[in-house]
Amino acid sequence: MSSSKIVTGDYTIQSLNGKVRIIGDLVVTGAQTTVEQTTISDNVITLNAGQTGSAVSTTYPPLASSGSGTAAAGIEIDRGTGNKVSIVYNETAQAWYYTNDGLTFQNIGSGTGGGSTLANIVAATKANPVLITTANAHNFVDGEYVTITNVNGMTQLNGNPYYANVQTATTFTLYSDSLLTTTVDGTGFTTYAGGGNVAGSTGLNAVHSDPHPALGGDLNIAGHKIYDSANLTALSMSPVSNGGTGIYVNNSQSTNEELVTNKKALTYSIIFG
Repeated sequence: MSSSKIVTGDYTIQSLNGKVRIIGDLVVTGAQTTVEQTTISDNVITLNAGQTGSAVSTTYPPLASSGSGTAAAGIEIDRGTGNKVSIVYNETAQAWYYTNDGLTFQNIGSGTGGGSTLANIVAATKANPVLITTANAHNFVDGEYVTITNVNGMTQLNGNPYYANVQTATTFTLYSDSLLTTTVDGTGFTTYAGGGNVAGSTGLNAVHSDPHPALGGDLNIAGHKIYDSANLTALSMSPVSNGGTGIYVNNSQSTNEELVTNKKALTYSIIFG
């Protein structure tokens, strides 16, 4: 048998020497629930329970203000007089986003060793090189591999690999190589008509997705190999022997054979005819 109790002011239940136990489900109806200390034994916490349809539909104002999306659900931290920070599922991008300053949201990334960022485009120039402007800070670095999607009008930008040459916190120009030597000439492109997203990658993400990676420094592969898994060929580095290179090849026809320098090859051809 159900029962109810109605009071006109605050109502306190207090245990002086123990715990207050509620046997059964606890349903709290109201705009706000405040708990000073919480210990949760469940291994999964469900947020946004009761959502209808197939997507989060409630707008998260900080995300919407940043220009990175609209609807989202997640966890927000109150920092007093400082901006609130949060980790949320961005329904617009269908990815997890976070903010460290309460203003700029970034894609958490794929977790494969690098990081990635996503920004909304608000302008693109018909210039050489093309200058891209984003709604908020893009957080790119010079030479970062970027991809552009969903641009209206200047659709020539969509789906191609580019490299960013950072101009300001919200602008960068486009290049076709990571050393930033070849500009992307947009003088013949269609006029930008709005929209668009740009995603950047750093670390292993960039190496994996970059079709023409370029090194900005020395590559030390001590204890490792360079290999082609399709053709079962591998190169390794070991102490220099008779071949004079210290570079050894393994494939279907050779097992750990040292490549020969031009000088050594010439000498051997004279000796052995």
